Amino acid sequence: MRKLLTALLGVSILFFTACKKDDKADNKAELLIGKSWKITGYTEGGADMLHEVYDDCELDNITTFLSNGVFKDDEGAVKCDDEDPQVVEGTWKLNGKNLIITEDDDLLALNLTIVELNGTTLKLSGKNPFTEETMIITFTAQ
Repeated sequence: MRKLLTALLGVSILFFTACKKDDKADNKAELLIGKSWKITGYTEGGADMLHEVYDDCELDNITTFLSNGVFKDDEGAVKCDDEDPQVVEGTWKLNGKNLIITEDDDLLALNLTIVELNGTTLKLSGKNPFTEETMIITFTAQ
């Protein structure tokens, strides 16, 4: 009887631990989905480079993550080039602590580590694919 109780207790612990991990992944998705995210910070190699990397016309862009795995990047009120589409779409998915983003028109996929995610802040870290420097991108929910 004691072995049976020990086995049941072990199975219960595994069940609740597995649910807890799934809940964390679900919580990340819930925090991302449906909000309007705007870039508010960018560092590369530890240096603040927001205005060196992004033009003012890019800093009013709004990124939205949808529940179907699609993200939309809206150019905002000020477009850098009148010929650019107002909205660019791509796909996103969570893989543990990583957020993988791929634009439909680009063959480039970014695999970024989620450094911070809450109701107002999304902070991502990864290698800049062009410079190989470590970049940190901060988005703020609008």
